[in-house]
Amino acid sequence: MKRLLEIIKEAENSKIPIGHFNVSDLAGLKAIFEVSRALNVPVIIGVSEGERDFIGVKQIAALIKSLRDEYSARGAGGNYPIFLNAD
Repeated sequence: MKRLLEIIKEAENSKIPIGHFNVSDLAGLKAIFEVSRALNVPVIIGVSEGERDFIGVKQIAALIKSLRDEYSARGAGGNYPIFLNAD
């Protein structure tokens, strides 16, 4: 999978946005993922300190990895550019 810096440079050169959205539950995470994937744009998922305490760092990282892996398993040709940011 490409690193975030590579994705940012590609997005800048292609003039496409990279959204950053905070989540507090699985429903929000899945909605953001589905829309960004449908638009074929990278996305950064943010979790605040309080959200990390509520969800758990390992748990949110595992959820994001799971979504990336699920997309790859569907024959999408590689990992989807979804990243985690601790706000």
